[in-house]
Amino acid sequence: MKVFGLPAERLEKFIGHLMSKGEVFAPVNKGPAFAYEHITAPGQAVLDYPSTILPPKKYFQPVREVLFSFDRETQAITEPKESTAKTNILFGLHNYDMHGILCLDYIMTQGNVDQSWVERRKNWFFVGTSYTPDNYHFSPSVGISPKDRTGLDLFLVKAQGGYNVEVLTPNGEKLLAGYDGSAASLPEIKEEIRFQNKILPNYQYLPELFNKIQDHPVWTKNAKNCLSCGSCTLVCPTCYCFDVNDELDLSCKTGERVRSWDSCQVLPFTEVAGGEYFRHKTSARILHRIHRKFKYISDRYGKPFCVGCGRCTRACTAKISITEIVNEIARGSNA
Repeated sequence: MKVFGLPAERLEKFIGHLMSKGEVFAPVNKGPAFAYEHITAPGQAVLDYPSTILPPKKYFQPVREVLFSFDRETQAITEPKESTAKTNILFGLHNYDMHGILCLDYIMTQGNVDQSWVERRKNWFFVGTSYTPDNYHFSPSVGISPKDRTGLDLFLVKAQGGYNVEVLTPNGEKLLAGYDGSAASLPEIKEEIRFQNKILPNYQYLPELFNKIQDHPVWTKNAKNCLSCGSCTLVCPTCYCFDVNDELDLSCKTGERVRSWDSCQVLPFTEVAGGEYFRHKTSARILHRIHRKFKYISDRYGKPFCVGCGRCTRACTAKISITEIVNEIARGSNA
């Protein structure tokens, strides 16, 4: 693996080089928070951040997506034309967010393949960076070590005076073609990365732990505080539920069929014909969400469908913690 130094004073030049290769999307400062955005100047990118508000899945499964436009009088249907030929670079990515994309790659290509996802995933390059865990991160608890580079093309490791750049794939080599700012590797920062937030049982045993806990009191306990707002699922890197609606213009003659993000935590999500809800209790919806992270999909995927970013706990207005739920279950089962 090729590694070269990137002194802090050359960082903007490096980002500028990437911008010459394609459209660059990076974390930017949003006051007290951070968000992935398309940048137009190297200085906009931020590398020292806890996590972004939304995960990068928004680039492959948009919050709101027009599937097609229609004319009720002529019965004409027009599908949007979206180019996927341009090169896009996701810069400053934490490795757990890369794993979130890989989780959804799995889901979107199983059974009825989601062609929109597949098309949007083309021609993307991923440049990761190391991070300092805060009180919410727990990625090692779900099997994602800070040293994990899976799916990334380049990786920037914080070092003394800047970063060391690891070239991980042929795509990484392509991104560096023509870059003339390489330097000798910088001295490593030798300190242990500590995660304060943890899941107690080994992640490999979580599917077994969740086999027979439908009646555990943890669900009703947290349901008393849950506002069913759906914030936890909307910020989750591996949640992908959506709704489809037809939106008419004021003339009611033309309109659009729109797919938009939805949440299993809001009551209308399970409404069926006749106005019935088959998951009407808040406790049942919380159980469903946690099971989707550690049981239902994990049985097929082979590992947790949670990447340990902690966004759900950070975003929860009721301060419900996903790790505390799992740990309470584990303590009760002597796991």
